[in-house]
Amino acid sequence: MPTRRFLFSMILAFISTLCVAAQEFKPPVTLLQLIASPQSFDGKRVLVFGYCRLEFEALAIYLNKEDYDYDLGNSVWLDMPMDEITPEKQAIEYCLVDGTFNRANRGHFGMFQGAIEGITRYESSPIWRQPPVRVDLGAGHALSGMKKAEAVVKQLGYKNPCTDRAGKPSKAGKEFKDHFYSCLLDAHSPAFGVVVLLHKKDGRLTVEPRNWKLSRETMLRQAELHHELKEAFAAPSH
Repeated sequence: MPTRRFLFSMILAFISTLCVAAQEFKPPVTLLQLIASPQSFDGKRVLVFGYCRLEFEALAIYLNKEDYDYDLGNSVWLDMPMDEITPEKQAIEYCLVDGTFNRANRGHFGMFQGAIEGITRYESSPIWRQPPVRVDLGAGHALSGMKKAEAVVKQLGYKNPCTDRAGKPSKAGKEFKDHFYSCLLDAHSPAFGVVVLLHKKDGRLTVEPRNWKLSRETMLRQAELHHELKEAFAAPSH
């Protein structure tokens, strides 16, 4: 009987973990989606790209510069404390914002189409082709670095192995004479892939996208990949 109770409690814990993970996952959305269907995102964390301005009584993200210049109304308020606004942030034009959407908060004088609150990321938007993430791990720590990078990539949802030109799957963590190679695809969007390459001799780790189309979704996902990897390797343990 105690064994059954233990197994039941373990199953409940596992299910609750999955539920929390599902709630925390924030797929990239467009500003148009927020404006057109605010009820669908109300109270949810969102990752949004747009033209941003941090000005007195006008802290907002717009569809593009023209919407800002001509005040076309396609904008969302950015609920950011004034003491968090720095000259560096004010200098950013096209930006990436991560926070919780609140459709009831319409900003200064109710002029905006909802607000993004509890902002955890406000940074310059990724360029179309970011350079690969490169980390110097040292020759003696190559394999542990490879496993760490693979773990980060898998947490972001890239699990299916890539295929070669002949259509054969390339196994994750495949070992060659002078390097380890791993290529993983998103199970839901096979067009998105990530390549992890680690050189045995000097411990150089390279992570870069594979066959990503140039689109706004690409930009957001590539930015997320770079952010997570840089966080993971901010202080490599040798």
